[in-house]
Order: sequence, then structure tokens, then C-alpha cells
Amino acid sequence: MLYLYKFRPDNVNTIKILCEQRLHFSHPFEFNDPFDCRPPCSDLITEEAILSYVTGKYPLSEEAVKRNMPLIKHELTRGSTFLADVESTFNRIFVCCFSYNADSPLMWAHYCNNHTGLCLGFDPSVAGDFCENCTKLPVEYVKKRQILDFNDNINSQVKNIIFQKSMAWEYEEEIRIVKTPEQMNQGGELRNSFNKSALVAIFFGLYMSEERINFYKLLCQKCGYDNLQYFKMTLPTDGSYLLVPKEC
Repeated sequence: MLYLYKFRPDNVNTIKILCEQRLHFSHPFEFNDPFDCRPPCSDLITEEAILSYVTGKYPLSEEAVKRNMPLIKHELTRGSTFLADVESTFNRIFVCCFSYNADSPLMWAHYCNNHTGLCLGFDPSVAGDFCENCTKLPVEYVKKRQILDFNDNINSQVKNIIFQKSMAWEYEEEIRIVKTPEQMNQGGELRNSFNKSALVAIFFGLYMSEERINFYKLLCQKCGYDNLQYFKMTLPTDGSYLLVPKEC
């Protein structure tokens, strides 16, 4: 069984997640990687593609578009309109990020406030509606960004780009749960909750104090998490650079 791991700092939002049983979904503009979901655009644009794009977006006739083709092509090549549409498409998407790896020192340093936070372990087989009616795929780590081609279907390209990141982030072993606005909000209710039985483990950071560990244990007990295992991350003794969880 591959669990999904969510790294969190020790803060009020993490406490809120545990109390309300809801996970935060981000929009791509909130990501910490400036390249993530911000693809470059090819300047090779055919007149057929321009005609299809402009007449589908604006109340203009084919004749009007053809008459103004040089100006329209210049504007689209410059990216002012097309890239704004692409950015808007990305930023309508809801994304929740997890990892397959709970013992990476870099993950603990970057996402858990220098090892003072915690990591939530979820069983996706009983996860709840945050993991339903969505696209769930591991991130592909690539050497070069995909260039958006105006002449191809934009939505299909966007779907690919959402699950691509630079190889510099490969240590994250990330998996993303992605939802459209329609999938995220059904009947006026956000679909981001998880079942209590889905949270199977909490890992506490190497530098989290015993006081804070006891606080989270008591909080989870009061919230009714009955199937939880607790672990404290420790330094290895075998010479490796991976942290070792010890039951606590």
C-alpha cells in the first residue's frame, strides 16, 4: 500500500486541517516553484489556429479576423492575450500535493519549518471526497519545460503541464490531486474532506518539542482519530541521510 504523505508546519492551519477534516487545495499561482504551471509559448502560430481561437473567443466574423490578421498575429505572438488565457485556465484549477516519501530531510526542511512540523500519512483507499472525482497522478520530472503550442488543443496541453516539474524537485516524489471548479464544488459544498479512518499516521519532526507532540496527540484523541500511529523522526545510525521514524 502506497500512503500519501502531507508535510505541514506546526501552525493554526494544520490544527484546522485536523479539527475540520479538510485539506487545502491550492491554485498554481500559490506554488513556490516559479516555473510550475508557467510554460513558455511558441511563436509559431498558423493563421488557421488564430482564426479558430479568435472567432471562438470574440464576436468577430472570419472576414474581420482575416482583414486584421497581421495585427492579431503580432498580439498573440507577443503573448498578451493568449498567455493571459492560459494563466486563467491554470488558476481555475485546484491542486492538493502529497509525497510518496516521508523520510526526506529536504522535505522536512522545506515544508515543516526546519524539522519542527509534522507529516500526515493518509490511506488513499479510504480517503474521502478529497480523493474522489479528480485526476490523481505522480509528477513527472523533466529536463526542459513543455512549450505551449497555440496550434494544438490548449486544454490537453494544460493537463500535461500540471503534472510536470523540473528534475531539481525530484526529491519530492510528488503526487498531485487535481480538480476542476466543478469537481471541487458540488451542490455548494467543497469536496476536500477526508475520512477519519484515512489518517493512519502522524510523523513528528526531528526538532518538534515533546510539548507540541503531546498537544497533537491530545488534539487527535479529542477529534476522534482512533486508528492513528505516532512516530518521531530520528537520525539514522547506518550512515545514510534518510531520517528514521520511531514509534512514540
